[in-house]
Amino acid sequence: MKKNWLKAFLLTSICILIVLSVFSGCNVSGDNASETQAPTSTEATDEATSSQDEVNSSQDEATSSQEPVTLNLLSQRVEDGPFYDAIKEGFEAENPNITLQIDLIPTAEYPTVLQTRIATDSVDVCVFAPPNDATRVTWFLDLAGQPFLDYVYPASIQENVNPLTDGDAIWCVSNIGTTFVTFYNKDMFTDNGISVPTTWDEFTGACDTFMAAGITPLAFGGMDQWPVNMIFDAFGPPLVQAAKPTFFETLSTGETKFTDPEFVSVLERMNTMYQNYFDSNSLGIAYADVPGMFAQGQIAMLIDGNWTAAQIEAANPGFEVGAFLTPASDNAEYNQTATVRNGMAWSIPRNTQHKEAALLFMEYLLRPENQEAACNIAACIPVGPGVSVESVISNEIAQAMDNSVLQVNTFETQVSKFTPGSTFAYTPYVIQMFAGELTPEQVAQQLQDDYDQSKPDWLITVD
Repeated sequence: MKKNWLKAFLLTSICILIVLSVFSGCNVSGDNASETQAPTSTEATDEATSSQDEVNSSQDEATSSQEPVTLNLLSQRVEDGPFYDAIKEGFEAENPNITLQIDLIPTAEYPTVLQTRIATDSVDVCVFAPPNDATRVTWFLDLAGQPFLDYVYPASIQENVNPLTDGDAIWCVSNIGTTFVTFYNKDMFTDNGISVPTTWDEFTGACDTFMAAGITPLAFGGMDQWPVNMIFDAFGPPLVQAAKPTFFETLSTGETKFTDPEFVSVLERMNTMYQNYFDSNSLGIAYADVPGMFAQGQIAMLIDGNWTAAQIEAANPGFEVGAFLTPASDNAEYNQTATVRNGMAWSIPRNTQHKEAALLFMEYLLRPENQEAACNIAACIPVGPGVSVESVISNEIAQAMDNSVLQVNTFETQVSKFTPGSTFAYTPYVIQMFAGELTPEQVAQQLQDDYDQSKPDWLITVD
């Protein structure tokens, strides 16, 4: 294993040196892309200005000295055609020697097409979340240190890093993202004298007030089962990642376990909410029906993915809708932890013959104004700060992300990131807990047992 690590390290180092020698103005020195602390406003402004100057310098060199280039792009969202048309027009206007050839492939066909295009060296930039470490290292350039990473939240970058094998290497960067929030009926809150809760006690207190007024606080699509994952990823970050940042990192060594108090508290509080405040028929409600229940005023709140804002707005509710980060913790600061789940992860195949042009495109794609355009098309949220979107509700969610103290990845991403190869499913156990068949402690123990059985043996020896 150490030999493999050394080879990966040498390969990454050689790749970085080659990139630096070809276009030295493109790299940022000194800062680690994986830091989670945001710079001060002055530092951020200076760094952004410096980074943009470096990109402009590289762009001037690329557009003035290079021969005409055709840059081949591959993406899987055919429905985003209008966005790519606008991107093509704007990018080519800035880079007159570069022509974008954009191929949009239906999702079902995309994996096969992608592998064929990479194998034949006929793609320069593509949407791809690598399936394993081997293809990541073999297929793609390391993007660590590129100035366009300044446009992206650190957590959005972190999702693409596997510290067990990659160190600080970055193989893909997303331009849109998703999160999980609690949508709420602002009129109901006002009519019942309730403020947006910032702690667990305030959250359950709001639910008690609604119950006393004959209003059902919450519901979820339990008939489909998987929507429980969104509740899990709304409750988990404040109680686990904020309280014990290394929890998922140390699972593989046994220093932390799913039976630890921090993790069990997530299950306990989810169960408290379900048994006391969710619609009693939730296990028989389809996921597609719940946004309609909320829009019709049948429930006061809805814990869901940000993408549901589009469905809520389309239903034209007769009240103002807001959204807040779900306050599962007693610590108000911990509750300012936002889950980030990235989509449309962009990579540059290492065999591209147009690295400079591909990096210029990545910089252009990730600019705040182009993140905004992508989010408006796909009904998603930005992966970087300072980006506004058209949807009133989505803009409120984006503002909550901007105001968050900490951003973390989803539960599933954290486990697979630090323990690649482990497989287990927690959804059935949580559904059984809601049905009264398992206790939170029993669910936690079952998760730990499944994790231990699926975890690759070699991870136990990782230093």
